[in-house]
Amino acid sequence: KHLDGMFAFAVYDAGKGLMLARDPLGIKPLYRGEYGGAICFASEIKALCNTVPNFSEFPAGHYYTTALGMQKYFSIGDSVLQVDSQDKAVNGVRYYLREAVRKCLISDAPLGVFLSGGLDSSIIAALASKRMPGLKSFSVGMAESMDREYARLCANYLGTEHYELVYTQDDMLSALPQVIYHLESYDAALVRSAIPNYFLCKLAGGHIKVVLSGEGADELFGGYHYLKGLDDEALSRELVEITESLHNTSLQRCDRMPMAHGIEARAPFLDMDMLKFAFSMPLKYKMSGDGTEKWVLREAFKDDLPKEVVCRQKSKFSEGCGSSNVLAALAAEAISDKEFERERTIASGRVIPSKEELIYYRVFEECFGKLSNLSFVGHTRDAPKPLS
Repeated sequence: KHLDGMFAFAVYDAGKGLMLARDPLGIKPLYRGEYGGAICFASEIKALCNTVPNFSEFPAGHYYTTALGMQKYFSIGDSVLQVDSQDKAVNGVRYYLREAVRKCLISDAPLGVFLSGGLDSSIIAALASKRMPGLKSFSVGMAESMDREYARLCANYLGTEHYELVYTQDDMLSALPQVIYHLESYDAALVRSAIPNYFLCKLAGGHIKVVLSGEGADELFGGYHYLKGLDDEALSRELVEITESLHNTSLQRCDRMPMAHGIEARAPFLDMDMLKFAFSMPLKYKMSGDGTEKWVLREAFKDDLPKEVVCRQKSKFSEGCGSSNVLAALAAEAISDKEFERERTIASGRVIPSKEELIYYRVFEECFGKLSNLSFVGHTRDAPKPLS
């Protein structure tokens, strides 16, 4: 619980036995099962799925020892509010995020930033570029992508050494097997966002070995549109739950796609001090009375970025890249309603919700075989319904 960073590790002591542990939010993957009287563990399902009949994802924020079994050591829980003024909120966010970026910049390998031109990645780029002049930044998208335009605007403003890549529908189809092989998921929302991330990491991999990402800001500071319809109690609960679910959503993409290209991704917003401060903050500083999401972030860094970026509304990564609906449209044409009904019920009684996800599941099955147990595959949570 005193470790500051992301990790998944195993330590074996001949006298005390085995210890397994995973970082508080599950940034690094870990899986565990038992077979033939042995404890089996790995950081990828590839090592287990054809050997161990039943295994599961090792839970984030837990450790396991031979003597004690599974033990939870971290929980976001109910924070005691300590931030009682707007100034404390704004100044605290500035301080903790600057410190988080400072720690993430410690590296003996070439380092850069992902820059979508959205608020979150732009803030990280702004803080990093102040400490590292000439910082490399990376952006991707289809020809009509909004992200590339905003990223270019931000890169020019910050003076980063900027690189960008344009990908096509054919590129997406060609890369899909590799994306799913490394991602180890068929969840539609996750695969959809992993595809542009794959190209982003491929671009960055030719220049750097460590990259900073803006992951986590939406969960900590209420960046999603659907959150606006929730009352305070539901909103507080939802922010905790989506943060605790990150290991199966954004963080799975954020770790797997960079590692597929030999890059280590770091997420300053998810630094433990930053996270604890964010969850000690009243909701009114995250979502203002006029419905502005991530208000405190915009206020804290409004002088560090172009106004167009500070005021830019949230869009999903795949939407900003221009590719969010491409494969869904192809799936609708390629799979008949009859095929969909016949194939949508899969192992463990799971039901595929869309033709797009069925396309991804077919590729997943080609990569890993027809598995009888899919409990290790996480899924994007359904958004709670707002009050009527």
